[in-house]
Amino acid sequence: MRMRRATARQCLVAVAMLVAWWWHSHAEAAPCRFVKFATLPVDTQRVSPYIDGSVNGHPIKVLVDSGATGTSLTRSIAERADLPLSHSGMVNVGVSGDSADYNARVKELTFGPVHWERVNLSVIWDLAKDMPFEALLGADFLFQNDIELVLAEKQIRFFRPEGCGKTAHLAYWDADAAVVPMLPDAPDDRRAVIQVLVNGQPLKALIDTGATVSSIDQAAAAKAGVAPPVSAPAAANAGEHAVGIGTHAVPMWVGSFDRVEIGSEFIENAKLRVMDMRGAALKDTNTQGRAEMLADDAPIVLGADFLTAHRVLIAVSQRRVYLTHLGGRIFSVDEKSKP
Repeated sequence: MRMRRATARQCLVAVAMLVAWWWHSHAEAAPCRFVKFATLPVDTQRVSPYIDGSVNGHPIKVLVDSGATGTSLTRSIAERADLPLSHSGMVNVGVSGDSADYNARVKELTFGPVHWERVNLSVIWDLAKDMPFEALLGADFLFQNDIELVLAEKQIRFFRPEGCGKTAHLAYWDADAAVVPMLPDAPDDRRAVIQVLVNGQPLKALIDTGATVSSIDQAAAAKAGVAPPVSAPAAANAGEHAVGIGTHAVPMWVGSFDRVEIGSEFIENAKLRVMDMRGAALKDTNTQGRAEMLADDAPIVLGADFLTAHRVLIAVSQRRVYLTHLGGRIFSVDEKSKP
């Protein structure tokens, strides 16, 4: 059999393929480094995390609010700092209804160690009552990087993965941490939303540091087979209400759920606060468009009570959430949990 000798071009191609294979195999073998580049100490006396800040030299309390789409100021600091305002033409919507939205030009702004100059920020005009904060540090700022919530240690940590793939296990403190995929987000909404099971019903849940307690919308509770008691709800009788953006106070009651599953973690006989999360917003503007918009919102809020009981890593780089239960009750009205 007659054989041909390889040409110089063929040899070069073979060498190039060998080099490409060597580089690819070694690149895959490169170690994953999960680099912490910032730590934000927080005050958790009010359960939700707070930090100090300032607006044009005026000291403010800032609520670290992963449930807020954007970073914003409140009317109280806008008036106290005499900020120049212009109407944005937008409306802020929250559990207590809706609020006019303004734009403010701020010369100098600090959020903890973060310092900004000459920045435009949204101003929320209407809140249901006086709140213990003058600004919200929202998801637009928080989720630019991977973020670890360790509220039990009064810390929020920011990480940058280096050489880590989409499947690398980033919960460096716990090889058995629960892993839950984040649901797709919108271009202008970076908030972390996951799917949970409530009495077997799949429901969307928002990870919300700004909410002191976890809760579920009454329509979702009914879907999971939990209806309000025949008598007036006990929580409403006790005067417990949810308040936030808007001007309405929304009554809450406590519902008992057989099982809540979050990844590989489950809570039996879980007690959650139940409320009408959308009714107040529809009172203010009861339009079909508003109803359709609100219908897509997560009907469950995993608030600061849940987050304090866990070590939580929101890995934006992987679109995953890692969770480890630290012990004790998970919800503020809950009795027990199991890993």
